[in-house]
Amino acid sequence: MPNAKPALGRAQTALVACDDPPYAIALARQLESEGYDVERCADAQCVLRRVGRALFTVIILDLNLRREGDVDLVSYVRRQAPESRLI
Repeated sequence: MPNAKPALGRAQTALVACDDPPYAIALARQLESEGYDVERCADAQCVLRRVGRALFTVIILDLNLRREGDVDLVSYVRRQAPESRLI
């Protein structure tokens, strides 16, 4: 994640939003090995709660989680966290 480096003095943080636990765990471990503090979400509700309350350097969003009712998660994340790199 070479372009996901934060500004000086800001911790590198990542949100992994994926409903496949083995994949999410592997991804989180890789990010942690690169120095990120990682939080995981397994459903859209968790993404909606976390993105509104914390700043993330990078957000990895499983597109299978893209809708919660009528909420498009990609659009929501872009609006709520424009400074985050969305993958």
